[in-house]
Amino acid sequence: MIILLLSVNYTISAGRMEIVNMEKRIFLDTVVVRSGDFFLRSLFGIETRNQIEVGGDVFVRNKNTSFLSDRGYYYRDSGRILGIGNITLTKENLLFSGDTVVYCPEGDTGWIKGHFFFGSDSLVVNGKKGFFTADSIVVKERPITMIDSTKILSDRLTYIYSDSTGIFNGDVEVFSGGVKGRCDMLVYLMKGSMGKAYNTPVFFTDRDTVSGDSGYIYFDENRAVVFGGEIVSRLKDGVNHVKGDRIHFYYTKGRIDSVVVEGNPEGDYLTNGTESEGP
Repeated sequence: MIILLLSVNYTISAGRMEIVNMEKRIFLDTVVVRSGDFFLRSLFGIETRNQIEVGGDVFVRNKNTSFLSDRGYYYRDSGRILGIGNITLTKENLLFSGDTVVYCPEGDTGWIKGHFFFGSDSLVVNGKKGFFTADSIVVKERPITMIDSTKILSDRLTYIYSDSTGIFNGDVEVFSGGVKGRCDMLVYLMKGSMGKAYNTPVFFTDRDTVSGDSGYIYFDENRAVVFGGEIVSRLKDGVNHVKGDRIHFYYTKGRIDSVVVEGNPEGDYLTNGTESEGP
């Protein structure tokens, strides 16, 4: 075992070392880089003035984060690591994968791009790239999220590890129980399977449209409530329009089963070819 002190901050060791010149060393038979909580292992490494190129079953571990890659680079001055090829990263109870990862051990932050995926016991997300910190991950560019049988699309997803909360922003689309919903922002509490919809949520079926100022979705119960809401039902003989402070409804198989209107209910029914009538 050869052990060489590279700096006061980290060490590198290997089974065998070849010195090409004073600015290039080749480490063979498993190379290990250590610095405090940081640990890197690979089959070989090539050290130059500013970096160490590593390859062959690269494994990196730092605090609660670890990943595997085909090859990579350890940049000596910044301590940053670039992993390339077949990235599999674990953090907290989450699994991440992609084509490339850039990781900064000092802040426990980084990003993964290329066929990006992350998942846990409660959700699966596919996208183009994600940026992660010690506390959360942000996925942009229209990721697709699956939570059990519910599908959610959004411009941006922020997932917080500690309480398993997903915050969906920008043109949010929700598909659940055969019903489609849209809003500008959805806060999904994974532990309670409940979502808080903000900024004029709207729910669609072939027959009914329910909208409001804000609302809650109880995904396990196929139930929702909107505040300051209205429901428009397109019936065989006409259109029924009802408003109220709170509209509760159940949905399943692409239909709204039942509706309860609370607080200042108002309504009218417009038959085909006739003018509006009272409720």
